[in-house]
Amino acid sequence: MLGQVSLESRARITVLWILVGFDMSLVFSLKEFDPGSGGLQNLLNLPSQQLYLVLLGDAAIRLAPFVLAFLSLVLKDTLNRRMNLGLGFVFAIAGVYGLVPLVTQLSFPVLYDLLTQVVVIVAAVLIFWYAYRWSKDSQPLEVGKASR
Repeated sequence: MLGQVSLESRARITVLWILVGFDMSLVFSLKEFDPGSGGLQNLLNLPSQQLYLVLLGDAAIRLAPFVLAFLSLVLKDTLNRRMNLGLGFVFAIAGVYGLVPLVTQLSFPVLYDLLTQVVVIVAAVLIFWYAYRWSKDSQPLEVGKASR
């Protein structure tokens, strides 16, 4: 049994983490392969050991929200709530931090980055909000009955 937090709340948070992961992966991929930024060429010019570290860090950043989505379904309530509160807050602050330089330059590629950054911020704030509301919305799950 998952505990006292409804499966619906866990599913909402899981879907939001997947949205954050997809959005971040899309943005990173577009930046790497953008011909104007030289992202891929800059990567290829790195020494091999440094390139491996950059790629490892990139993979970790891209996979983190998907791992968090899985953990939101399987962790016990207390740890799950704390994880989603803390990391939802961290992702929201990181999103705001990444938003600041985008606001100063408003061109087409930057407007796309601005939109995707706002999606990450809104999703992270919603993750934080749903995790915060768990204590008030908790209802025991009954076997064979769907929560509404």
